[in-house]
Order: sequence, then structure tokens, then C-alpha cells
Amino acid sequence: MTTRKVDSQTLATVVGHYMKAVSKELVSRGIAVGAVRSCGPYKTEEHAFDDVEGEVSVTAGGAGRPEYVLHWSGVSGWGIGPDQKIPFLRYARWMHAGLLPQPAQVASFCASFVRDPSRAGYKDAPTYRYAGEGFPDLVRRLAVHTPAEEQPRASCHASVSARSSLRRRFLS
Repeated sequence: MTTRKVDSQTLATVVGHYMKAVSKELVSRGIAVGAVRSCGPYKTEEHAFDDVEGEVSVTAGGAGRPEYVLHWSGVSGWGIGPDQKIPFLRYARWMHAGLLPQPAQVASFCASFVRDPSRAGYKDAPTYRYAGEGFPDLVRRLAVHTPAEEQPRASCHASVSARSSLRRRFLS
């Protein structure tokens, strides 16, 4: 376990840029992308979350088609399932390609799911790391998707603070 901590905003930022890279790949393949979200650890009076995650909502083939949530978990990697109106974990399919596969691999997984949900991925979520641990290594690995001017600096490293969920839209 790493003792050095990374702040929640840094985590949400680097995850957000990874979501943006995946979104760009999806769009280049003709898959419509809606909202993009990333979140780092936070704690409120009602809820606490001690890891990182990101989501990209996609529409299969345009308006009126099924909507899906392409979800990245800092523990299990990529999964895809019906939109959030239905319990995600009950219907999700998991990629099983490591924690941080290349955006092109994620887009291929998404396209496979859109074509035939029952044949894409696996029902069980894998475990690649423990929630709340190894943040410095995760930031380092995600930084390849982050523009140079937004690269995490050593001064960004601090303890995870109690914050509200960081939600950002990275598509412009």
C-alpha cells in the first residue's frame, strides 16, 4: 500500500481526460456520446466514496435508440450496461482487459456490446486494485491522457479531502 495520497481533484482530472480520450475514439467510430463524468474520492454527511470512477453515456445509432452507460471503475476497469434507470450491476458486461486499456480497445468493446450485448464481455466484474489505494501509481498511469499543461505536479499531492462529488464535462 502506498502511503502518499493524491487529492480528489487531481484524480478526477486525470480520469476525466481518460474519459475524453475514450469519448473521442467512440465518436470517431460513429458512436454518439452524451455526458462524460469523472469523480474522485469524496465525503458528505449523506455519502462517502473512497475511490475513482468515470462514465461515458452512449446512444446506439442516434436518437430513439437504446442508451448505455460505459462505466470505468478504479477497481474493475470498464463495464457497459443499460442507462442508469436500470440497476447497472445487474445487467452490466465487463471488458476484462486490464484496468486501463487503450481507448481504441474500449471503443471496440462498446461497439461489440451495441451489436450483441449477450456476447460482449463477461458478467462478473474483475478486480485489478483495492479501492482507495495506489492513487499515485494510478495518476501516473492515467497522465498519458492528460495534456501537458494539466499534468499533475508534485505539489498536487496532499491528503484526500472531504469534498462533494467532482463532476465535470470534458467534451467541448
